[in-house]
Amino acid sequence: MAKSVETLFVSIIGGPATHGFISTEVLKALGPKGILVNISRGSTIDEKALLDALEKKRIFGAGLDVFENEPNINPRFLQLGNVFMQPHQGSGTRETRQAMGDLQFHNILHYLRSGKALTLVPEMQ
Repeated sequence: MAKSVETLFVSIIGGPATHGFISTEVLKALGPKGILVNISRGSTIDEKALLDALEKKRIFGAGLDVFENEPNINPRFLQLGNVFMQPHQGSGTRETRQAMGDLQFHNILHYLRSGKALTLVPEMQ
């Protein structure tokens, strides 16, 4: 498919089956006029291959709002003029933001009552 398009949108599920799905071979097929847009998970892109392709102009550019090691984005991305980066907005709906706020409220309430949060970030476990 990458040979047939100029803009390749990646919208696939994350996980072991799709880790590095967008590989050096896919980026070569996309070619020097190609643009990669990832709206799925950072793990679906082989970031080393993508960075090499962007730095060596093997593809024209990329639009990214997810990265493999979020929030620790590879600093090589910050040196590039052919990549557009923005914070992930996949959860940017009114309903999702309300649910996030509700969960935060219930975590605080539960913590104040029991000394334990309902959900913990991995660093706190």
